[in-house]
This record gives sequence, C-alpha cells and structure tokens, in this order.
Amino acid sequence: MPRVIGIDIPDNKRLEVSLTYIYGIGRKLSLNVIKKLGLDPNMRAKSLTADDVARLNAVLTGRLCCGRRSETPNTE
Repeated sequence: MPRVIGIDIPDNKRLEVSLTYIYGIGRKLSLNVIKKLGLDPNMRAKSLTADDVARLNAVLTGRLCCGRRSETPNTE
C-alpha cells in the first residue's frame, strides 16, 4: 500500500478514490491535487512511483495540518 502523509491508502482503488481515505480530503480536493501533479485519476494507487508519492506528500503537507485543511485549495 502506498503511504501518503502517514496514511496507507488502498492500492487496488483508483487514485482519485484512494486519496479520499485521508481525513480532510474529499473527491474535489483529490481531483484538484491529481490535476495539479499531472497524474491520471483513473490509475490504481499501486501504480504510483516513489517520485509520485513524494510529490503527493509535498502538496498535501502544505494543505493539511493535523488532519484538517489549513488553507483553501487553489482551484485555478
């Protein structure tokens, strides 16, 4: 299972769904982050490379603090 910001996400689900297993991330934020990183929302989480996981960690660490959103995501 890939581990994103300290949470194991399901590896057999699509990436957009897997990220919603992290407290504070809904479908909209999940899709925004995936789009920002240029990832495919339909890929399985088990297909993430170590670089992809590191990029997800970097983006989500800035958005979440203690399991809550610290700022409103930029949807542009």
